[in-house]
Amino acid sequence: MSPDNDSRARRLILLAALAVCALTFAALAVKARMDAQERGAGVNAARPPAVTATVPVSAPPTPPLWEPAPTPEPEREYVVRAHQGYMAVFRPGENVPLEITDTRVSSLRRADQLLLREGIPVRGAEALAMLLEDFSN
Repeated sequence: MSPDNDSRARRLILLAALAVCALTFAALAVKARMDAQERGAGVNAARPPAVTATVPVSAPPTPPLWEPAPTPEPEREYVVRAHQGYMAVFRPGENVPLEITDTRVSSLRRADQLLLREGIPVRGAEALAMLLEDFSN
């Protein structure tokens, strides 16, 4: 090969390599843009569904113009006291427990044992759950 042909071959190889790099970068840029659009609009928004089914749609029921506000349920009252050696939940004035916990009264501090013998009045399910959690720890 002559020096002119050798130089020309190198230039063609270099040009081909640059063209391959440019095409690769362009393809990566297009893919990145498509991925960004999918993230921004939701994954399924950019792609049509694979199967399209036609489902008849009925009109949703018309809501009434005015609905009364739901009345809040009154907070229930409970009494937490000892029952057969365990902490139990009662309704005020009743002797049959609603719930018997697995917390033994004997495992509690002396002051808590005295409170449970007398009964601890509680108003509301949330306050009851907090009290039971406090005693179980």
